[in-house]
Amino acid sequence: MKQTKKGFTLVELLVVIAILAILATVSVVGYTSFITKAQISADEQAVVQMNVVLQSVQAGGEEILVDDNQGQTCINIFNNLIENGYSDEFHTYYAKHSIGYVVDHGIIYLVLVEDNAVTFPEKYAGSDYSIFFKPTNNAEDFQEALDSGFALLTQDAVFDEALTISKDVTIVANGKNLQDNRLLNTDSSANSAINITGANTEPITVTMSGVNILNDDDISGRGLNIVNNEKKVTVILDNCNIRSLYYAVNIVGSNKEGVDIIIRNSTIEGWAAINIWAKTNVTFENCTLISNDIASGEGNVFAPIVINREIEGAISTPKDSQLTFKNCTIKINNRVDDVFVLVKSNCELTFEQCTFIMNDEEVQLNDYIVYEYGATATIITR
Repeated sequence: MKQTKKGFTLVELLVVIAILAILATVSVVGYTSFITKAQISADEQAVVQMNVVLQSVQAGGEEILVDDNQGQTCINIFNNLIENGYSDEFHTYYAKHSIGYVVDHGIIYLVLVEDNAVTFPEKYAGSDYSIFFKPTNNAEDFQEALDSGFALLTQDAVFDEALTISKDVTIVANGKNLQDNRLLNTDSSANSAINITGANTEPITVTMSGVNILNDDDISGRGLNIVNNEKKVTVILDNCNIRSLYYAVNIVGSNKEGVDIIIRNSTIEGWAAINIWAKTNVTFENCTLISNDIASGEGNVFAPIVINREIEGAISTPKDSQLTFKNCTIKINNRVDDVFVLVKSNCELTFEQCTFIMNDEEVQLNDYIVYEYGATATIITR
């Protein structure tokens, strides 16, 4: 008798396929869970090693903590981690983590970026600390980071709007560019790369390290614009470059307590490197200030250093501002105005071991100071 081979029925095939699908799903879920746990464990171990590094650095006598300056403390920690092999972009975090630093406890911790909540070490889990190293290079995330107290720029970024600072913040960029997108807006405050404004209830301190602030807007562009603050503003810049078509650093309408600025190891470049409309105490150390012939033909005499006139009804006036320059080079490039300092309000300027360059030729400062509006200045050179 002839035998016929019987195959699987359609129902049997469907049952087999369903079983295989279930097994595959279970395997994928199990594998994904395993990978996630491995990533979380790797992140936690990285944090453990970072804390070992910081303890070792401190044990070696290097100062990390800075009294009453949380921003500088964060910069020191960040730089020490980089010097010991950790990427400045912190892309080693796989489980949606970033890291932060608990000043009160002196430790690095893990943050779940989505919730801004501490996940490790476990004793601090669930706590909400405001300062964390959140890599970002877009305007929305960067503004959120500014609001949190610590902003880490990990790539060159071009923002469509001026960034606003209204509370204590530290910005670290390690040479990355933060650039305005040429808004061509007649509102000069909108043409700033960064506005420090709105400090109306508490004094604020802004600390920046390694930030390149660029704004080539051709309508009154500002780089760093400090404007309309009722309380004390302190700005500390180190290893920064600020370039703007008009005013690189502009201070206007600020509080009667004045603005304190310390700029070290930086290059400041614009039609005016610094333009002061409000009482300001500023110190430049090891800096280069450059004035370019950007806006010639407009009828204004301008200079790298401008102490502007008093404005009636202003919150603060530039009168009695004090500017100190230590080991600085002040340059004028291709200008029709041969002026290093333009004085329109009474002030005091001190120059220690400074060099003045006019179109690549070294000159003497006193030959290139202009006074207007009956203003006088105390000029000290050492």
